[in-house]
Amino acid sequence: MTISACMYPALVLMLIVSLYSVYVVNNLLPQVVAVESDDHNEFYEPSAEELWIVLSVFHFLLGMLLLCFTLACVQSPGYIPLDHEEDQQRWMHGLIGRRLSSNDETKMRNIISDPNTDLKDPAIIQFLRAMGIVERKRRFGYHRHCSTCSLYKPDRTHHCRVCKRCILRMDHHCPWIANCVGFNNYKTFLLLLIYTILTTTFMIGSMMRRVLYVFRRANSTDFQSYSFFVEDIPVLIVFGTCIFITVAFSMFLSFHIKVNVLYCVNCHVLVLRK
Repeated sequence: MTISACMYPALVLMLIVSLYSVYVVNNLLPQVVAVESDDHNEFYEPSAEELWIVLSVFHFLLGMLLLCFTLACVQSPGYIPLDHEEDQQRWMHGLIGRRLSSNDETKMRNIISDPNTDLKDPAIIQFLRAMGIVERKRRFGYHRHCSTCSLYKPDRTHHCRVCKRCILRMDHHCPWIANCVGFNNYKTFLLLLIYTILTTTFMIGSMMRRVLYVFRRANSTDFQSYSFFVEDIPVLIVFGTCIFITVAFSMFLSFHIKVNVLYCVNCHVLVLRK
C-alpha cells in the first residue's frame, strides 16, 4: 500500500478523532460536571444512570465502527483462487468447461454471440439448462479472460486498476478504506456503514439538548462571544456533520440493500425456472 493510498484512511481517522473530541469535550464533559456539581443552573443535568448509559452505548458503537473500519482496510477482498492444482487448471489454463464437447462448445458460443438467437426456443432452453453456469463474453461466447493477470475470470470478477488484481465479486474500489470491496469483505463493509449510521444518529440524539442550549444562550443577556465561538460553534459543526453523514450513508446503504435484494430475487427466480 502506497503513502498516497493511506492518505484517505488517515483523513477518515482524523475526522473521527475531531468529531469524538468535540463530542466528548463540549457535550459529554459538561454533563459529567453537571451531575457532580452542586450548582443546579447548568444547561443540562442528567441523572447519573442516564449519563452512564450514554457513555457506554456511544463508546460501544464507536468501538464497533473502528473495528469494522480496520477490518475493511486490512481484510482481503478475495482473489482468484490458485492454491490447488484444480484451480490452476481452471483459471490459469482455461479448463472451465472441460466437460463440454467441441460441438457443444461451438453451439454455446454461437448462441451467445448471435443477437438473433431465439431464447424462447425449447431446444435452446433445454440445452442451456444442461450447461454449467459460467459467465461468458457476449461477443464470440468465449470465457472471460483478464489480459493483465493472465487468468480466466469467475463470474462477477473484475480487474481493479488500483489494486492491480482481479477481485472476486467486485463491488467497487473504496479509496476511504484503501481497499476493494469484494467477496470476502463485503459483509464487513456493510457493517461499517451500519455502525457509522448508528453512531452518528446516536450522537445527533444525545447532542440535541446541547444544540438547543446554544441558541438559548445566544439570545440571552449573558451572551459571551468567546465561549460561543470556542464551545458552541464546534458543537453546531459536529451536529451538522453528523446529520450529513447519516443521510449520505443511509442513502448509500439503502442502495446496497436494494441491489442485494434484487440480486437474491433474480437468483431465486432462475433456480425456480430451472
